[in-house]
Amino acid sequence: MNTYVILLKLLTAPIDRYIGLFAYIKTASTWAKLSKSTWIIKTSRSASEIRDNISGKIGSRDSILVMKVSTNYWASNKISKKITDWLKTL
Repeated sequence: MNTYVILLKLLTAPIDRYIGLFAYIKTASTWAKLSKSTWIIKTSRSASEIRDNISGKIGSRDSILVMKVSTNYWASNKISKKITDWLKTL
């Protein structure tokens, strides 16, 4: 299993357009939504698989970045304790 951060720049409105996108992200083994446009997921999928699946669920003006996270090297500020505790278990 790998951990990824997904950064989204969603410019297509309305937000209802993204129901399929959010449902797909939530199919990961575990996930956390850090902000409106930032998610962390743990999954057996590759970064390119995630990108390809998300690409079909966003608009032509939207953009995404999927990056593998090394759980040994991260820091945070003003992120909920629930999320940082979860990150420590990855």
